[in-house]
Amino acid sequence: MKTVNKIFENTQDKNKLLLKKSKISEILEKKEESISIEIPFENNILQLNLERKKNTNNGKLYSTKNGKTGARELNNRNETYYINDIIYNGFAILGSDRVHFTINNINNNRSFLIDKIINEEYEMKEIFDDKDINFDCTVVDVLDKKNDTNIEEKQTKNAIITITMIYDIDYHTWTSSKGSGRNAGFAQDEEELEFWVFLINLDNENALNNGLNKGINYPNQVNFGIFVNILYSIHIWKTPDPMSNFLNSDQSQLNSLRITWNNDPPITIEDFDRDYVHLLTTNTDSDVVGIAYRVDFCDRYLGYNYAISGLLYTSNQKWNQLVIPHELGHNMNSYHTHSCNWQADDYHNGGPLDNCYSTEGDCSASTEPLPSSSNPTGTLMSYCNTFGAGLANTTVGRYHTVVCNQAFVPAINRAIANGCFANEGCIGDFGCTDPVACNFDPDAVCDDNSCKYSGCSDQNACNYDPTIGQDCIDNSLCLFNCGCTDTSACNFDPDADYDDETCEYLSCTGCTQPSACNYKPSATEDDGSCVFPGCTESSACNYDPSAGCSDGSCKKYSFLGSCTNTNFILVLVGLVILILVIISTTSSNSRSQKKRNNINIIKDLNEINDKIKDLSKKLKNI
Repeated sequence: MKTVNKIFENTQDKNKLLLKKSKISEILEKKEESISIEIPFENNILQLNLERKKNTNNGKLYSTKNGKTGARELNNRNETYYINDIIYNGFAILGSDRVHFTINNINNNRSFLIDKIINEEYEMKEIFDDKDINFDCTVVDVLDKKNDTNIEEKQTKNAIITITMIYDIDYHTWTSSKGSGRNAGFAQDEEELEFWVFLINLDNENALNNGLNKGINYPNQVNFGIFVNILYSIHIWKTPDPMSNFLNSDQSQLNSLRITWNNDPPITIEDFDRDYVHLLTTNTDSDVVGIAYRVDFCDRYLGYNYAISGLLYTSNQKWNQLVIPHELGHNMNSYHTHSCNWQADDYHNGGPLDNCYSTEGDCSASTEPLPSSSNPTGTLMSYCNTFGAGLANTTVGRYHTVVCNQAFVPAINRAIANGCFANEGCIGDFGCTDPVACNFDPDAVCDDNSCKYSGCSDQNACNYDPTIGQDCIDNSLCLFNCGCTDTSACNFDPDADYDDETCEYLSCTGCTQPSACNYKPSATEDDGSCVFPGCTESSACNYDPSAGCSDGSCKKYSFLGSCTNTNFILVLVGLVILILVIISTTSSNSRSQKKRNNINIIKDLNEINDKIKDLSKKLKNI
């Protein structure tokens, strides 16, 4: 059973939450592909299933000021997860310094944000619906001008693709004061602007993949098996931008955007090979609500694909979540849903897909019932926000199935056929492609990492696998003799048939030479560590620095260059003294005594001779 992670605690204010940073650190350390979390929600508990976003963005933040462009790497946002649920979509950002959730309820069309207030204190707030603005989108139909309106390829082809995007930020949005309403800006706060664009890009990816990959669509649930990554960079106009000279005309602004980036781009193709340039603005003085060229993926007819989204909020409000993916949809070959150009297919009889606006073209209106806040059937390419409940009529993050089938999928197929996504996609049915796996799918072309393998379900076995599926149980594979199977290990077990990772390599190694100081009787393998006895006193004349222990052989003194000991010196001194005494005695005696002393001298010499012999013997032993 999947562990449920409780990452927030309740406070007295039901809209305020306390983040459990230790739990976030644990999740970040594990890097699990899927997790389950619980969030306190309106006196209840909301449980969400999250799937880890596999790709990471390595784009840059560019800025142009006084004709010069600088760049830096975009900040790392740690781990991003998509909400993978029947009822909810959206995403979660889990980082060591910041956590963010955008949660959309598909059933009742309510949307919520969870974002940081200060330290570990977070706020959950509902995203409001703006009923005061009519969505007036202008489409410049490039495909019709190219006489390329035929959808020549309808069949589903699975693929994993990456499109590249420049989010262009106008001077007004960069410099205007911060605020919660429209016409606000970021007051030159790069960090907050970058995070804002990060959320916008996730909204775009989430919407595309809900339609193309997850199968959460209206009116049918279809999985086209296409996953889209958006690799993006940000460009900020830190001096007045060229587009601001045409605020009273949306088409003039779009033309200015295209001419600027085609003829004198602030970022060259060598810096970033973009497929799209999308201008984002919060400026309410602009005539632009939304405008885009309707073109194909990777279409170079205009140089690149261009769009503008206007009247945006500096927080992740529902308006942003609808207008920006809407304009992106036009860049990806889509008409409005009230267009007469939609053909009959497996999901539709032809003509307009909804009845939310006057038809574009000469055809009868759709007979589909109008959406409402309680039945939000409006989709991202529609004008269903222009009456009644406004934005509440439209479900965030949802493209119509027919839009995906007749616009996105054919455009993707043409791009793959033309090599625009060379070697990035996998075309064919997804499934397990490993013939050894117990869920091998012979019809699958693209492996989706779903392969499962036969295993042991006996809890007493060494190789018991608690995660094995019912269809993959094979207890003939169970092994019960656990131990070390490495023949080079000290504890090798010849009877073991399953390595239990207990092998160790230290207990049987050591010095095997008995004469060594560190001889180890139990060692069976010499490890080259042996050290031998010798003189260990550094002051001795025969000191041995390689000696591992003392053998009592140290010699303290040197005589005539030869290392000797104390006994030799003492004997030698005694001999000298004896000779001096004899000489002194001989010279001091009178003549009358000499005769008598000669006898004694001879006797003394004999004694000296005996002592010299004895000394010689002692010297031999030194």
